[in-house]
Amino acid sequence: MWFVKKSEILSLIPFEKVDEIHEIFSHHQTVKKNTMIYQPMDPSEYVYLIKKGSVRLMRLADNGQQITLSIIKEGMIFGEGDVLNEKTYSHYAETIENSSICYVHKTDFKELLKKYDEVNKLILNILYRRWREAQQQIENLAFLDVTNRFVSLLLRLSKEYGKEYNKNGMRGTFINVKISQDRLADYCGTSRESINRTIKDMKSEDLLDLDGRNIVLKSKFFTVYGDSFVDQQAVLML
Repeated sequence: MWFVKKSEILSLIPFEKVDEIHEIFSHHQTVKKNTMIYQPMDPSEYVYLIKKGSVRLMRLADNGQQITLSIIKEGMIFGEGDVLNEKTYSHYAETIENSSICYVHKTDFKELLKKYDEVNKLILNILYRRWREAQQQIENLAFLDVTNRFVSLLLRLSKEYGKEYNKNGMRGTFINVKISQDRLADYCGTSRESINRTIKDMKSEDLLDLDGRNIVLKSKFFTVYGDSFVDQQAVLML
């Protein structure tokens, strides 16, 4: 199980016990990008772990607007909250890119929680973190303009996927996930045209650039939108 060290949950299992849970996490599927893993009202039978790729969790507002709750990356799990609540899934889970995903039946997952206290504690922390992310996204859509929604998303992506970048004389933070402008617009609750315009404006202000379909955030971006922007979001959450 080469991905054990990369998994936020499997890394907590004592090494000598890994073979015991191999069977639980041995079932996986390869899923193409933009594929729905589950949706509201589907029976919550499985918890999922991403071996490779990424997934977004979202809900639909009454007006049909997509609200992104969380972006799940390699090594992370999702679907655990609804499984523990013994309910149907309460949101949509959709792949952002081609992904390899393990699926664990709820019975096996619950046995894992009973056996390992550290895993149980981690799940509680994950549930709280996802709740905070969802609340933050709702606040952003309600109170921030398009530019600041986009900034919030970029800060979030840089934290999750950011890598140091130094190419052709340009230095910055490379967001190592390809997301189309249509998807960026969905995340920010706006139109593709608006996102395209915002990217052009930020490029002209030397805040970011593009490397193919990937965004590179320049140091000026973090100077302008770093700690002060995070502080503003913290105030919104109070």
